[in-house]
Amino acid sequence: GDRIYASDTDEAGNYYVGGFTYSQAINFPIAPGVVTYEASPMALVTKFGPGYEDQWSTFYGGSEFVGSSAIQWVRGLAVRPGSDPNIVIGGRSATSNLWCLDLGGGSYYDEVGPIGGGFLAELDHEGVIFWSTYFGVGLLSVLNIDVHPQGEIAVCGETSGPLPPEQDTPPAEADHWSYAGNGDGWVALLKSSRRTYWTTYLGGGQNDQLLSARFGETKVVITGVSSSANFPVLNGGSNAHNEPHAGGQDVTVSEFTLDGELSWSTYFGGMGSDQPGYQALCVRPAGLGSEDVIIAGKTTSGDLPFEPGMGWNNPDFVPSTGSSGFIARFHGLDRSLSWSTYVNGGLNNSGETMLEAIALDRADRLFVGGFTLSSAFHHLEAFGLYSTNTEYGAWDGVILAFDAGQELRWATRFGGEESGSPGERIETLSTYVDERLFAAGITYTFFGPQTFFPFTDPVGDDDFFDDVYYPEWDAFIASFCTEGALTSVAEQPNLSGLNFTQHAPGVFELTGLPLGTHLLRVFDPTGRVITNRSINITERAFIDLTAYAGGAYVAQVAGVGAIVLPNPR
Repeated sequence: GDRIYASDTDEAGNYYVGGFTYSQAINFPIAPGVVTYEASPMALVTKFGPGYEDQWSTFYGGSEFVGSSAIQWVRGLAVRPGSDPNIVIGGRSATSNLWCLDLGGGSYYDEVGPIGGGFLAELDHEGVIFWSTYFGVGLLSVLNIDVHPQGEIAVCGETSGPLPPEQDTPPAEADHWSYAGNGDGWVALLKSSRRTYWTTYLGGGQNDQLLSARFGETKVVITGVSSSANFPVLNGGSNAHNEPHAGGQDVTVSEFTLDGELSWSTYFGGMGSDQPGYQALCVRPAGLGSEDVIIAGKTTSGDLPFEPGMGWNNPDFVPSTGSSGFIARFHGLDRSLSWSTYVNGGLNNSGETMLEAIALDRADRLFVGGFTLSSAFHHLEAFGLYSTNTEYGAWDGVILAFDAGQELRWATRFGGEESGSPGERIETLSTYVDERLFAAGITYTFFGPQTFFPFTDPVGDDDFFDDVYYPEWDAFIASFCTEGALTSVAEQPNLSGLNFTQHAPGVFELTGLPLGTHLLRVFDPTGRVITNRSINITERAFIDLTAYAGGAYVAQVAGVGAIVLPNPR
């Protein structure tokens, strides 16, 4: 079988995926670029070009497995900025002979792993590994990574053993915690020189895992799961979401400076069991506004902290159907909970839902992926995008898309007719600017004359396409063209009396705004955002459309309403 856990894109539109495979290199459908060993399983990294053509696949790991645990996978993958970029990967290898390569220059390097451990490696744009090392040994696992635009690497995971050492003296303000027992989460930061300068445990007296790490401009955010009542917490400010352990298993959200100083840490959960997806964390880029933290996952808690926010929300939880998906958003300025919602089949829900991946694109659209067993899961068609409400199997992958105002614009199943369970899981999402959404994961569907899987191959002869199923499971990838889609503006109640005065052809002034500062977005007739800025009631809110073509434009004031502006030009 084959499985994809992580993905990313580069500035040229190339698409990279990482996971593992039980296939031998000679049988793998994409010609391998580099094969370090032949073992089963092997960690896997694959690159596809902008036209979906296969570029290379690198088989990575060791061959001498320790004990009965044949584990070797990529859990985290991040592409460095720039042209012809390098690719950083992290994961776990339960082998004693991981293929290690010392880059030199003081980069972190450890080739001793008698019982396996976590690993970090870096590949060039042609798939050649030039740095590879164990990163913690024994029961330590690397569960996710991220790369800062300036080159720093954030790593997180779980362990019940020692941490990788700090090569350089950490900043004076860096926080450190001791091992608290029963398995703890941990986090590490490496300089752009690939030298460790901060590592710490992060956990309480019960079991804790840190599942995902993402950078902001000056911070790194870590999400995890904790059964401990004494997980390290810190009040992040007067408006910040600061909650104690609610019981059972809770989500944790922790924010650090790039110097390793804890600036905010909180639980998020209810009385049941709550867990974020491994790839279900993103930090909104500063270029789009405040660096909001967005998470998603699954919950069995009917008392999850609920904040309707603006846009779409679903307050319904049906406890008899198992877990529900959830999405939560924390404001980047004050860390307040600005939006949270259940994601399931509503009051007609008939089965569990798990959200495992999220991604933002440059149009500030939020995409969420996972899987559902609910026959009543949300369905919303979007023009030009694949959409179905047909429940083909026991498990179906799902994708949801929200516009910049958090309105639901697209919700579809994505799966096939497997002969039982499980079915499909979307486990990672990536975007390329505002043009494409990539989804990848695992399927148990055999494709044939009598069974369905949503294959499509409209690109041409040079793209990679394989519709042959190799039991007992296969990885899959899919790409959706999102350019110009999902940007229509929902009708909103205009209770505030929002209106406009036209001072000249194409020149408008908004009136009727309530007190305070508001986010203004203006959409052109095709649905594209042409204005995205803050306005205040103390200032006159002018909108000048004289440089744009004629047509019906929409001014949307977040949390207030939307109004059509007729531009005669």
